[in-house]
Amino acid sequence: MLISEEFTTGEIASKLGLAIGTVEVHRKALFKKMNAKNVAGLMKKACMAGYFSSEA
Repeated sequence: MLISEEFTTGEIASKLGLAIGTVEVHRKALFKKMNAKNVAGLMKKACMAGYFSSEA
């Protein structure tokens, strides 16, 4: 998840070849789906939901 790697919306858009607006729409949907108010809350909830494993 590029958000967890501290990429900005513009950087994510550039890496994925998308418009910034497209990334913003998906970012907002992700925050809404996870019921998170900020990136820290999103990461906490994603970890609790099992989206990240402790193995590298």
